[in-house]
Amino acid sequence: MAGLNDLITDADSLKTPTLDGSIGGSSNKALMADARMALSGNWGMAVLGYVLYMALIFSFSIFVFSSALFVGAVAGLNGGNAAAGSSIQFVSQTVLFLISGALTVGFCGYFLGIAQEAQTRLELLFVGFRRFWKSFGTYFFYSLF
Repeated sequence: MAGLNDLITDADSLKTPTLDGSIGGSSNKALMADARMALSGNWGMAVLGYVLYMALIFSFSIFVFSSALFVGAVAGLNGGNAAAGSSIQFVSQTVLFLISGALTVGFCGYFLGIAQEAQTRLELLFVGFRRFWKSFGTYFFYSLF
């Protein structure tokens, strides 16, 4: 499998897709075979990493929406202070957006570790927090585009 440096320096590998689906000399079947080979023996870790990532994102999302509902319900009982509810919801959604960037970078790094090393560790899911602001910036522009 060609690396990024190979693609940059080799002008012949920058071909347009053909009708058979091949790009740069690799067919879809070859890419799928490489992916199956990288996952062989690592299916359990791949599923565990995916489930853990989704559980973290889901739990943060539940926290955001439940805090907004709770503050809205309390504000409704106390005469209706809608500004407090909307500010809590804005803060909690901002925190979710900040955390999602680091978790997404970690998620990509986790599966990149499976693909390149044929093994991985669960700590790689949290590697985005080591360079938090770079992860956030990357996620921000990814979301923007």
